[in-house]
Amino acid sequence: MKRTPLKRKTRLKGQSSLKRTGLKKVSPERAKRERAKHKTYEEIDAEWNGLCDGCGKRVWPINNSHLLPESKFPQFAATKQNIKKHCQEHCHRLWEGGIEGVKDMLDYEENMKVVKELDYNYYLKLRAKHNRNE
Repeated sequence: MKRTPLKRKTRLKGQSSLKRTGLKKVSPERAKRERAKHKTYEEIDAEWNGLCDGCGKRVWPINNSHLLPESKFPQFAATKQNIKKHCQEHCHRLWEGGIEGVKDMLDYEENMKVVKELDYNYYLKLRAKHNRNE
């Protein structure tokens, strides 16, 4: 099978060969949720002591870690008590993954108490997952 050479489009000087795409439109509801979430982030940042809530170290980068995942619980995405400051490389991954060592986090008991208050069924799932990974 013979290959045919690639055809090149001729373009004028100064034109880019990249396709231009517009910005994805965001629904008014989502825009409202995002504004509320970022307002909560600003409030948390104003009170933050500069330390990771999970290990107590002054490390960078720090993430806004949602105790109840945004994807499953969008109603709690902007709830202040659902958001903790966790270091990206260690504590954020521990909490998000529920892997071995998550119970050693300094804020583990407090986090589980918040999860229990916000959604008891998710709390039971999370507790079972953490107990399996001991």
